[in-house]
Amino acid sequence: MKDKALSKQNGLIVYDNQDAVMKQCLTCHANAHGKSFDFAAALEKIKHNKPAE
Repeated sequence: MKDKALSKQNGLIVYDNQDAVMKQCLTCHANAHGKSFDFAAALEKIKHNKPAE
């Protein structure tokens, strides 16, 4: 979405920093199915433009 307020209203979670994003990701992906998790590679695959303020 292009509107940050509307995006947040519809469920977008905006984290303060990359450490907070990684912590959230690792709640599910840490050693999932016995596989290690490469946060940087995963983030590269899913990143997208940030909505405007």
